[in-house]
Amino acid sequence: MNFPPLLYLLTFILLFLYGKGFPFIYHVRAVSLLLWQIGVLLFHGHGFRSPMDVYETTHMVTLSDLDWNMHQNNSNYALESDLARYPFYVMLIGGLNPYLFPMWRLGWRLALGGLSSWFLKEMRLHQVYTIRTRLASVDKKWFYVVSYFESGATLFAIQLSRVVIKSGRKSITPREVLTTLGYANADIDALESLEAPSAPREEDSLSASLKAAGPLLSALSTALLPPHARPLPSPSDKKD
Repeated sequence: MNFPPLLYLLTFILLFLYGKGFPFIYHVRAVSLLLWQIGVLLFHGHGFRSPMDVYETTHMVTLSDLDWNMHQNNSNYALESDLARYPFYVMLIGGLNPYLFPMWRLGWRLALGGLSSWFLKEMRLHQVYTIRTRLASVDKKWFYVVSYFESGATLFAIQLSRVVIKSGRKSITPREVLTTLGYANADIDALESLEAPSAPREEDSLSASLKAAGPLLSALSTALLPPHARPLPSPSDKKD
C-alpha cells in the first residue's frame, strides 16, 4: 500500500514534536542508553577510574515535555534524570573490572530510596541542556547521587537522589560495594569524608527530607563542584 507523501511528513512532524510522549518511548530510550553504554564500557575495558567521576548526557525540551505555562513540566525532570542515571550506574558499576560486573554476580541490586528536586530556572521549548550526574557522598547505607540540569553558565535545576544496594532484604554498605567494584580506598575515604545528610526514614515528611539534604548541598558548593560552578541554593529557594 502506497501512503501519500503528506502522511509521511505529518508523521515525521508528530514524532519530532511529541515523540518522547508516545507509548513505550521511555523504555526504548532507557534500553538504548543502557545497551550503548554497556558497549562503550566493554570496548574501553573499564568504567569510571574514580567513583567521583562525572557522567554527562544531552537532552532537549520538546512539546510533550511542556506544562500549561509552556516550560518543562516539573515531573519531567525526574524522568530525564532517570535516563541520565542509567548509563551513570553502568559506568560506576563497571568500575575497573567491567567484564565481571561483580555486583550482578553477587546478586546485588540497586534501589532508589528517595528523590529531592530544586527548580531554579525554567526551561522553554527546544532548550538543549546537559545533565551532569555524579556520586556526591556516601554514608553507612546510602549512595547520594546529584544531578545538575545546566546549559553553559545557566543552572536550571538540581536533583538529589539516595540509592541503596540490596542483597535480598539486606543492605550492602557503600564501602563494601565500592571496594568490590575495584575502587581505591583513598577515593572511598574521600567520599565518606564529605558531609552527607542523614537518611530520612520512610515515614518522615518531605520537609524533613529536604532539611536532611541541606548539609550536603552546602558541602557540594565548596568541596565538590568544579571552580566555575555557582553556589547552590537552599531548599527554600523557589522556581522563577
